[in-house]
Amino acid sequence: MRDLAGRMKRFWETVHTRGAHLGLDGEGEYMRDRYARLLKGVPLRGKVVVDFGCGGGLLGVYVLGERKAARYVGYDVAERSIDRARENLKDLASEGSVELVLLGKHRWDFAEKRPDVLVCLACILHFPTASYLDNFLRTCDESGAATLVLEVRLADKTQFQHDPYSSARAAVKACFTNEGYLTPRLPRYDLARQEDDRSTRILRYVRRA
Repeated sequence: MRDLAGRMKRFWETVHTRGAHLGLDGEGEYMRDRYARLLKGVPLRGKVVVDFGCGGGLLGVYVLGERKAARYVGYDVAERSIDRARENLKDLASEGSVELVLLGKHRWDFAEKRPDVLVCLACILHFPTASYLDNFLRTCDESGAATLVLEVRLADKTQFQHDPYSSARAAVKACFTNEGYLTPRLPRYDLARQEDDRSTRILRYVRRA
């Protein structure tokens, strides 16, 4: 697992900036419009938002700056992403409103962040193994968040690239899955909405009362 983590880190430290969503290459406005559409109707004002695979923290800029969230927690595997997110969020970071977590140095425990909304966009697509995906879904289910917003690559069945993260192609197209795989692994949640978005599907789950 340590070798896998190292390969993931090396890939995301070097992938093209647009692929890592660092907020360069003029992508900020496009991503802002995408977040506005995908999070329409999700209560964010005064809420805690957890962003898994945060890249350059563009979601944080949107939820703190425009939707007036109280706190943003971003996780990413690449140090350059965390550094860029810190730069992008510096003007919005009041005391305690921003936390950035470098994966591999911290355990995953979303529940301790007390999220209201947990988002994972453009990230599950690159998960390397079934165990990695299952661990993520377990921590989502235990998070206590009222809403989960998850993006997956459109697929009829769940499959992973052979020998994941051995090449750029394997990393970019690592995980194909669907709601049929995710939903049974989120027993505390109900699937409330799904929306196709180009070659991916956005799944919105709400926590059962």
